[in-house]
Amino acid sequence: EADLYCYNRQANTYKEEIASKSVYLDFEEGKILERNLDSTLVESSVFSTDQVHEVYRQLCAVERLLAGPADIEFAFDVDSNFWLLQMRPITGIDASKLRILDNTNIVESYPGISKPLTFSLARKSYDLVFKSCAKDFWISSKKTTQLRPVFKDLIAHFEGRIYYRLDNWYQLIDLVFKSKKSREAWQNAVGLKNAEGRKAPDVWSLFKMVLASAWMLIRHKRRVAIFFRDFNLLHRDFETLIRQEEDAKGLWLGYEKSTQSLFSIWSITVVNDFLAFKFFGFLQARLKSLGFENSEAMAHQLSTQFETIESEQAVLHLLELKEQILKNPDLVALFEQSAKEIDEAILNYPDFKSKVESYRQQYGDRVLAELKMEVPSLRQKPLGIYSLIKSQLKSSLSLKEHKRRKLELRVQSWTQLREKVWRFGLYFLIKRLSKWAGSGLRNRENMRFARARAYGRVKQVFEKVAIQMYQKGVLETANDVYYLDLQDLEAFCLSSPTSNLKKKVYLRKQEEQRFYHLDLPDRITYLEGDVPRFRKAQKNTSNPHVLIGAPASKGRVKAEAIVVLEPSFDLDVKGKILVCKMTDPAWIFLMTQAAGIISERGSVLSHTAIVGRELGIPAIVGVDQATTLLQSGQLIDLNADVGEVKF
Repeated sequence: EADLYCYNRQANTYKEEIASKSVYLDFEEGKILERNLDSTLVESSVFSTDQVHEVYRQLCAVERLLAGPADIEFAFDVDSNFWLLQMRPITGIDASKLRILDNTNIVESYPGISKPLTFSLARKSYDLVFKSCAKDFWISSKKTTQLRPVFKDLIAHFEGRIYYRLDNWYQLIDLVFKSKKSREAWQNAVGLKNAEGRKAPDVWSLFKMVLASAWMLIRHKRRVAIFFRDFNLLHRDFETLIRQEEDAKGLWLGYEKSTQSLFSIWSITVVNDFLAFKFFGFLQARLKSLGFENSEAMAHQLSTQFETIESEQAVLHLLELKEQILKNPDLVALFEQSAKEIDEAILNYPDFKSKVESYRQQYGDRVLAELKMEVPSLRQKPLGIYSLIKSQLKSSLSLKEHKRRKLELRVQSWTQLREKVWRFGLYFLIKRLSKWAGSGLRNRENMRFARARAYGRVKQVFEKVAIQMYQKGVLETANDVYYLDLQDLEAFCLSSPTSNLKKKVYLRKQEEQRFYHLDLPDRITYLEGDVPRFRKAQKNTSNPHVLIGAPASKGRVKAEAIVVLEPSFDLDVKGKILVCKMTDPAWIFLMTQAAGIISERGSVLSHTAIVGRELGIPAIVGVDQATTLLQSGQLIDLNADVGEVKF
């Protein structure tokens, strides 16, 4: 029986599974003897914490010597000195069969357990969008055809969670990012750590990608404008379909037509991210060369304050509703009641009701985990908007304070730049880079808002189809539709023969119960045909008093922590440091109330980072196991200038 230690390279922490040990081997007089273990050691860890870290440190040294993954044998003597007994490279691995799953970045969009219908739609979306943007990067049609299996499996559904298939992603990345620095910049932008090394490109490929990038940049501003114009037209057509069509076949054909049209214009969102990451990387490198200690945080401050993003507009609109309530004692009293009571009595305030309805129509698709089909929008569950408004009434943030804070941060960052950069030409260059990077990041957030609206319409189509499936006895309840795949819905709508869907739903529900008890790592690597199985959450053996992450939004605050695993709009976050695994765009309504933010997931260009900077809230991302090591009510010191959390 052996203890198992799983080391997390990204966070320098580890988890252990302690076996119940009954015997041990002893060496005496030239013989190896089996002896019974003392009862006090049966459930004890063989290694101390220091010894586990030492094994990892020595293993890394061996990997550097062997230039790859290593297999070692080692021992500790009675004085805890490490002895390396044998080392060899790990060989015989067929790279074509290697599967690498990683949830970095994608966990923002699909947190926790995602149901089969959500994954089915997401998989199709990734396939069509990235296939359509291949021509933007001058990838030949022949190569695109060869990569069909790669496009089809850019994401995976593993134990109920959605992961990137990183092994497939790198086949695409190798075609796009042709230099080591470019790949590293992309990895940093999306939050990847310890990524796989790639082969060097040939000179012609590098030159071709430089030309493709220049051509994309020349056309970019016009293409972005066309995207938003076309999206608004398609969105209106989608809304008309939902409002007027009742027949299942008509709904499905209209859905297919609308989504195909949307996918055809969506490649610009990938191009925009590519250019935004490029310019942000240039800006950060320039600032670093000028001696800014935290060039990353400085680049954020300079690049995200030129224009208002749509996520922020949603907050501003909500703050306007809040101010109107606070000015009217009757509305204050009304919002102390339940959501149902508010909905009934709000008819007495027609002007205010009209503004609430306007908000719901414009921003009602922005909800927690908004890309999951099983999560209803405010259009589908109208009473949810009252919980959202009530949560903002707890916040001390006002329109005036928000604008003051944002202006203060902008003046502060540009003042620091002027003090450091005195040459006009260099200052102008940094200002232009900041403008281009900021424009790309603003487009990124606004395009994600457009995506939320498109997914909101898809939810409404699926909801209408689900009701008809229930009415015809195909499903036990309308909500069972989320345990099906797109093919199942298509077969029903087009009157094709369907298998026993009730049994399929039942089996998937049974399987799902097991997923909730699992604690999965951020990255999972295995060989095809040898899929790992995970057990219940393991205990964390690392208990440092300082946690390190990536500084996302500058500032320092000492306050009480609130650990949030299951978000809701009625949580009391006011004045506390919000600790979470990740945030999606709708978390902005909780973030506005928080004194600071600590997130286990996310990159420096993630939604948490961008919105944190827009709101002027100190934020750190990539703090591994923060929700495990920190506890609600605990006083913590968050220093987002350096990415450090003390407790």
